Amino acid sequence: MKDYRHLLCIVLIALFALSVYLRNPRWPGGSLEGQPLFLIPCALITLIGFLWPTPVLPTQIGKYVGFIRRLFALGIDGWFLFSVIMVTVMPTAYICEWAATGQWQWAWDREEKFRDIIPLLVNYAWFAFAFFYYTRRVREARPTLGQFTMGFRIVPAPDGPPNYARRFRYGAFGLCLYPLTILLALRKRERKRGVFDWDAVSNTRAVSTRAP
Repeated sequence: MKDYRHLLCIVLIALFALSVYLRNPRWPGGSLEGQPLFLIPCALITLIGFLWPTPVLPTQIGKYVGFIRRLFALGIDGWFLFSVIMVTVMPTAYICEWAATGQWQWAWDREEKFRDIIPLLVNYAWFAFAFFYYTRRVREARPTLGQFTMGFRIVPAPDGPPNYARRFRYGAFGLCLYPLTILLALRKRERKRGVFDWDAVSNTRAVSTRAP
């Protein structure tokens, strides 16, 4: 069985380059401007994230998962979540504006900001989805889209019961402390053992995978 990770990586790079070229719409509140075509690569990465097979592959014993691979996996998963938010929130904003004004428009500038609340609520709802998506994947020892692409998955540590919710919370808190988190993660102890702070506090480990 082939895992097609190289093909997936090429597809993700191409879609990311396309999204950078099209640029995401700016929506500061009360106004919106930009390219609605940006939703095309977002829709494609959303479909890939939900439909691309990410099987549980055998592990590679003794091969640690370094910080760079984890960083790229985090970027892919973050972009997937961002794309899901965009293909949900932006159409919601367009529909709300159409319902309020009676005409369809791709950009606007107005003083009234109240009808921006509904898309904002949808935005926050997807962060709850991120929590359940991630914790369910790691609880089942299945890789997320980013982890699968970078060739690893999360498994329980041998020295205690895992706490997947704590891993998610600790990782989210670490993002808020960027770039301090990167400096802490690059300590010699973590680089040598492949066990980072969010692994230790949650009794989990990242293991490399390979195609059978």
